[in-house]
Amino acid sequence: MEIYEAIKEIRQQKSINQQVIADALHLDVAVVSNIEKGKRDLRVKELEIISKVFEMSVVDLFTYPDRYVKLTQKEDEQVEAVLQIKLRKDKKDQVLKLVFGDNNIEIFNK
Repeated sequence: MEIYEAIKEIRQQKSINQQVIADALHLDVAVVSNIEKGKRDLRVKELEIISKVFEMSVVDLFTYPDRYVKLTQKEDEQVEAVLQIKLRKDKKDQVLKLVFGDNNIEIFNK
């Protein structure tokens, strides 16, 4: 499922109208409609705002309808996690920063 499809489906499930999303993003409802149709790309900050409106994490927004589950682990135990997201090359760094924060270079070098 594409991110724009997930946004529309989640919004409808939560009975949130497009105006609520538009107000949170400081955009016109027509722009939100275009986002939900896949006619307009989303900025990383917009994804963060939408996920807050939906009261869910950005990762859960990307993986919808599946849900990312944080595993509890012992302090010295390593965990292997696989997350597959299809992205355009120019969006890769933005999404990595969004998911892993500013320390993503440290994460990949370990």
